[in-house]
Amino acid sequence: MTGAAEYAVPGATSTVASMGGKYSSIWNEQNPSGSSLATNWFAGGQPYISQCGDSVVVVLDLYTAYWFDSAGDTYTPNQFGSRASLIFDTENCQFLFVSDCGDVGCFTPQGNTLQFLRANSPDQGIDAEWQPDGRLLQLSQTFPTQDRAAAMARDMPLDGVTITNINTYEYTAAGQLAAITYLRSINPTSGISRTTFCYYGENEEHGTVGDLKTSTDQLLVGTTWIDHKTHYCRYYRAGESGGFAHGLKYALGPEAFERLRQDPQVANPFLATDTQVAQYADFFYVYDEDQRVVQSTTQAGLLIHTFSYETRDNSSDTENLNHWVLKITTTAPDGSQTMAFNNFLGQTLLRDQVSGSDHWIDYYQFDENARETLHASPAAVISYNAADADLSVVLRSHTGLMDWTDYYTETTATPTVPGGVAGYVQSHAISAGQAGDRVLQSTITYIQRVAGVATIYPVAESTQYRQDDGTGAITTRYAYTWFDDTAQMEQRTR
Repeated sequence: MTGAAEYAVPGATSTVASMGGKYSSIWNEQNPSGSSLATNWFAGGQPYISQCGDSVVVVLDLYTAYWFDSAGDTYTPNQFGSRASLIFDTENCQFLFVSDCGDVGCFTPQGNTLQFLRANSPDQGIDAEWQPDGRLLQLSQTFPTQDRAAAMARDMPLDGVTITNINTYEYTAAGQLAAITYLRSINPTSGISRTTFCYYGENEEHGTVGDLKTSTDQLLVGTTWIDHKTHYCRYYRAGESGGFAHGLKYALGPEAFERLRQDPQVANPFLATDTQVAQYADFFYVYDEDQRVVQSTTQAGLLIHTFSYETRDNSSDTENLNHWVLKITTTAPDGSQTMAFNNFLGQTLLRDQVSGSDHWIDYYQFDENARETLHASPAAVISYNAADADLSVVLRSHTGLMDWTDYYTETTATPTVPGGVAGYVQSHAISAGQAGDRVLQSTITYIQRVAGVATIYPVAESTQYRQDDGTGAITTRYAYTWFDDTAQMEQRTR
């Protein structure tokens, strides 16, 4: 929970990479501009590197960004427990990035992607925007004047034939993404799907120059692309009450936009009043002076959620991950509330769901590397004190479900012998209350895969314990084959 407004325009379907975009009202505050879409928007399928003060950020998607402290040509990950690496290859004049899960990316000195090899080993957190059964994602060229990707290709073996699926990119004169077209090598003269993007220009009332106005999926009819589904967005302008420049105000999905367009009182949906748009909008946002959402209205005004924020006095506490610094209270349309107490990383330490006099409290603890070690369910929590940094949570001794997670402290796994990996999950256990005996539920071992600059550790053995006393082990063993010398899995057997 961050207080950000978020919205997605999924775009037409492609097996190469996302053809849509995602909006976050705090995106450019946390990750400097580098996306080919508008301010606060991330273009799906286009990772990039950006400079932020003394830090360098590798951005894979809206929710995945790796931060590195830079000193000359040396880059050190500054995230808790991160295994990612970043170097500048002076011989080839490019950045070489390896993520925690074995993704390997090559970037230009300006930060644009040259090539991205996506790992797909199981249990390594593959995100939905990248297909797990592909081979190589490669940008085939860049526009020399804009240094933007012109195409991204993905090779797929099928019945002994390699088929290349391609996303081609077009840009506006200002360097913003204008269209993505999905092609396939078996019929390169015919497109499969297409998404176009339109931006606000000078003197338009409902957005600042360059804000994303519409995202439209198109269908190929004969030789002509026909508009099919349109997402429409409006924004606050500088000085406007309730928001800030580039802050998303109204968002209409395809069905809502079509209803607005068909309204007999609306001659032109882009010139409609805000009052008219509000009757159809899927989302409407109001912000505070810190650009955090204080009201979210959905379903054309049917449901209203409100948000309030409270900062602890010592809000600069960045030493203890189990101290709260920000409390977010969400009030639902039925009047019930959810209060979340977050640490300085934004991780929730305690969530209190309140309805009348009833409370359902979930409590979490983290280790020094920001990994969850304890989850106490509502039945295990008696009370807490919001006046204290650690919340002074009182837990039941012998009742209420508690989940415990342990992590390996050293790496013993090799390419041939399963073992542990420092920082990876070792076991899960449960107990009845804080003082109850911990009953083992599962253990995990890993195997090492070294592929050039990438080293990953997919699961080798997963053991579940059936009995109430933590016995009755059932072990599932995994074996892998890999594509060439990559971290991309070709086959997994168990």
